Amino acid sequence: MNSFVIREYKSGDEKYITMLFKEVFGKDMTVEQWKWKYYIPGNGKIYSKIAEDSNGNLIGHAGAVPLKGLFKGKPYQFFQIADVMVHPKARGFFGTKNIFSMIIKKLFEDIAKAFTEVFCYGFPGHRPFILGKRIDVYDEIEKAVDYTKTPKYTFFNKCKIKNLEWNDIEINNLWNSISNSLGLSVIRDTAYLNWRYALNPFNNYQLYGAFHSGILKCWFVTKEQEDELFIIDFMSDLKLFRQALKAFEKIFAHKKKIHIWVSKPFKESLKNYNIEQTQIITTNMIWKLPLKTDIVKKNLFYTMGDVDIF
Repeated sequence: MNSFVIREYKSGDEKYITMLFKEVFGKDMTVEQWKWKYYIPGNGKIYSKIAEDSNGNLIGHAGAVPLKGLFKGKPYQFFQIADVMVHPKARGFFGTKNIFSMIIKKLFEDIAKAFTEVFCYGFPGHRPFILGKRIDVYDEIEKAVDYTKTPKYTFFNKCKIKNLEWNDIEINNLWNSISNSLGLSVIRDTAYLNWRYALNPFNNYQLYGAFHSGILKCWFVTKEQEDELFIIDFMSDLKLFRQALKAFEKIFAHKKKIHIWVSKPFKESLKNYNIEQTQIITTNMIWKLPLKTDIVKKNLFYTMGDVDIF
């Protein structure tokens, strides 16, 4: 193949990035959608890498969405790695001629130089995960599991479900009260919820709160798909999580199925849910980066909302 260079994003690339997205994934992404995803959380700083051939054609992209996170109660820089793609005609080859290897390694090397305390993660399917594993950039945290259940109507519950506004101050109060117990997590405050869900140009979401004695103890971000309901994201007081879920099931008892992803220690509350394996692998990015996978496995809190496709 012709020679190529790996470079920083520059204004105007988004037109060709979205064209490459269509070529690789067979789906449309508008320039506005790409800008929402990469511009807003980083306040204009784009960390993504571009591969360009000798004729100036954009043939590769590795995206890094900057997010604010916490690790053991302290601020920690997060990046969700997304939209890693190479034009079909430019794939293959070995060593320094392999675009996938060169672009993803360059991305992580530059992130590691910019941040001493940083966590990069992503959710590739099986085939792209294997490609990343072979070149020592991806490491498996776990295979993502979909917990499902037919919701039931129950009569007595400690929690009351109400609609919430995306900027409700109680969301921040809940986050501040329980965030230190989560280990490793994106900061799920009103700023994050507004960007990720309220302003999302791909999907429409609803926000519900579970209240106990008038105090917000849990919230759920949901998306409906025909007669099924997906709990895309949540934050909860662990002690009341099961009760909050039951109260939530009550108001959606007419749905055929509820879907939710949870991580430790919330899995203990879902013993009466069915477990369905997904094709998604929760992945720690390890090339030149500081957090070892065994530490991530013990600490990471994530939901469907951490995955950009939901």
